Amino acid sequence: PNRYYGDFALIIDMGGNDVYDLPPCKPGTFRIVADLGGNDLYNGPIASGLGCIDLLVDQNGNDSYRGDRWTQGAGCLGVGMLVDYGGDDIYSAHWCAQGAAMLGIGLLYDQSGSDQYTADVYAQGFAYTKGFGMLLDRAGNDAYRAGWKYSDDRWPNRAHISMSQGFGYGMRPWSTGVGTDGGIGLLSDKQGDDIYDADYFSQGGSYWYGL
Repeated sequence: PNRYYGDFALIIDMGGNDVYDLPPCKPGTFRIVADLGGNDLYNGPIASGLGCIDLLVDQNGNDSYRGDRWTQGAGCLGVGMLVDYGGDDIYSAHWCAQGAAMLGIGLLYDQSGSDQYTADVYAQGFAYTKGFGMLLDRAGNDAYRAGWKYSDDRWPNRAHISMSQGFGYGMRPWSTGVGTDGGIGLLSDKQGDDIYDADYFSQGGSYWYGL
C-alpha cells in the first residue's frame, strides 16, 4: 500500500490498497495515473481536466472516489477521463463531476461492478456550454443519486435542482445580454437493475439549446 501526494506527471502502481491525495493537474500539462490492483481511495480533484489532460485508469478493486468539484471525469478547457474496469465502486462529489464538461470533455467509464454514484448538482453526464460530458457504465446493479441539496426557487423546500444524469445546459442571456447554446450530456448504462434518483432538470433532459 502506498500514499501519493504532490505533483506527478505519471504514476504506475502495480497493486496494493493505495491512497491518492493529489492536487489539481496544472494547466497546460498532462497527468496519467494507472493503478493495476487493490481497493484504492482517491481524494480530491482526480481526472480533472482544467486546462489540461488528466487521465486516471484503475484496473480492479473496490475503490472509493471522493471529491468536491471538477473531479471524477471533468473537463473545462481540457479533458478529464476516469476509467474503472472492475469492482464495486463508490463515487461521491459536490458538483461538476462524474462526467461533466464546459468548453471541454469529461468522461467517466465504469466497466463492471455494482456501483454507487452520488453528487449534488451538475454531474453524472452533464454538459454546460460547448461541453461534452459522459457517464458510461457497462454492467452491474448501480445506484445514481443527484440533487436534493439546492432548492428550486419556484418551489422552495419541495423541489430541488439536479441538472444531472444526462443533461445539457446553455447560458441564458437574460441578465447579461450574452448567451450561447449548451453542451451534450450523456448517461449510458447498458446492463443491470439500476436506480436513478434525481429531481428537477435531470435524466435525459436539456435547457437552452442543449442536448
